[in-house]
Amino acid sequence: MKSYIADTNFYLRFILQDVKSQAKLSEKYLNKAKLGEIKIFFPDEVVLEMEFVLRSFYSVNREEITKSLLGLMKIEYVDVENRSLWIKTLEIYKEKNVSLLDIFLFLKAKDVGSEVLSFDRDFQKLKKYEKQNI
Repeated sequence: MKSYIADTNFYLRFILQDVKSQAKLSEKYLNKAKLGEIKIFFPDEVVLEMEFVLRSFYSVNREEITKSLLGLMKIEYVDVENRSLWIKTLEIYKEKNVSLLDIFLFLKAKDVGSEVLSFDRDFQKLKKYEKQNI
């Protein structure tokens, strides 16, 4: 079976539907994955770049970014790297004004029994948030 790693633009065209021909091609490949004809892998790096592009270039708000990315995370026939970790990350991202990367690193470190070495104060916010909510 043929497998693919789809880049950020593949998913952005699917979400934004701004370039119709590319959006249709993205849908075609996703449908092939749904039918089990191909495999599509969604790596961590693409998630991070998607958030950056949606926020920086398209001025999409956090709520919409969260909705779009969670929608992709929940597509069962796409192999999402660290799927459950991303779902938790996005749920916090929607509520807290902390970068997606910082939340991901915080949760990933917790998941492997580590701590993040950083001078970024956002990690202190996340520790407080964790005590209250996680």
